[in-house]
Amino acid sequence: MKSEQDVANAIDFDDASTIDWLSEKGLCDALAHYGEDKSELKHMDFNAKVVLLCNNFKPNDIRPVFQGIYQEAGKNWRSLKLAKHRTMKTLAFDFAKACVDIGNARTALTVPGRITIKKENLGGSANA
Repeated sequence: MKSEQDVANAIDFDDASTIDWLSEKGLCDALAHYGEDKSELKHMDFNAKVVLLCNNFKPNDIRPVFQGIYQEAGKNWRSLKLAKHRTMKTLAFDFAKACVDIGNARTALTVPGRITIKKENLGGSANA
């Protein structure tokens, strides 16, 4: 069984395709590799981390990753129209949005229909 350190060392942070773009830990590890302060990363949202990490790559590095993530999520990557993204500024924005949407879809929680929340309990603890 490999240790966590062995797995982290197997990632080539200079290759965009080896980074786990859909996980908070994957983004933080890659950003730390590029010299970002981990304590500052705690206060950034997921979208901002993706955009920040994208700035360490060229559009040609991100486009195949974008296609792969989109395809893995069951979406048609041909609808991305990646040719219109000639600069990292436009590509990073759309890529980050897709990463957030796919990440949210993977972690979406469903609430059974019989559970109700009373208005007076919003913001407080809920009674089951």
